[in-house]
Amino acid sequence: MDLKDFESRINSFDREYKILLGKKFWRDFDSIDKRCAEAILRFLKAWGIRAIPNLDNNKEIDDVKHILIKTFKGLKKDFEKLNGVKLINCKFNDEQKQTIKNIFRNLKKVKWIGETAVPKIMHLALPNLFVMWDKSIRTEYEYNGTEDGYLKFLEEMQKKAKNLLEQFKKKNHLENISDYEAQKRFEEKMQIEAKNRLYQKNLTKLIDEYNWQTITRNKHNKHWDRIEKMNL
Repeated sequence: MDLKDFESRINSFDREYKILLGKKFWRDFDSIDKRCAEAILRFLKAWGIRAIPNLDNNKEIDDVKHILIKTFKGLKKDFEKLNGVKLINCKFNDEQKQTIKNIFRNLKKVKWIGETAVPKIMHLALPNLFVMWDKSIRTEYEYNGTEDGYLKFLEEMQKKAKNLLEQFKKKNHLENISDYEAQKRFEEKMQIEAKNRLYQKNLTKLIDEYNWQTITRNKHNKHWDRIEKMNL
């Protein structure tokens, strides 16, 4: 394994995520067109969603893009209800639960978009709320790939996020600051630790990467050992 190739691939992987995350159409679903829908599908394909076939010269892609656009526009009000909600302050009241489940359920109806792809799309739309997963992660946490399973997973990730921030505050003698401020400082600290020049990763992305490293990859690297031990 060549180090230069490895670093290039990892940086490119993060760069693709950052580019798609910053697209304006996430803030205005009415602006989503076929070009945007194809960018989402190609991103999911690059991120290993096996249900998505080779998109070049695919006869079905136009139909799938049309359905994806229609689905996004139909879910616009649901996403707007959750706009500004963070994982750490989500109340998970009845309205929020139903909204989250409705988004999951309707996106999953789109061809090629399964239970692993859905939370990736949800995360891109609302990155401060939704945590991504894959089959290995949900199996480890013992949740099924339904809207109910994802909601329970999200609630558990909130508990883990809050616990992580409490440890961070205690370690750094910051007990009097809010969870919001603690999250901000934690994310800044992780950016410095990782020497990440591309962008500052938010808490939900860091949790996903930790799950991926410790479950999907089934191993730790030095960076994520520092998260677990909180030697920050």
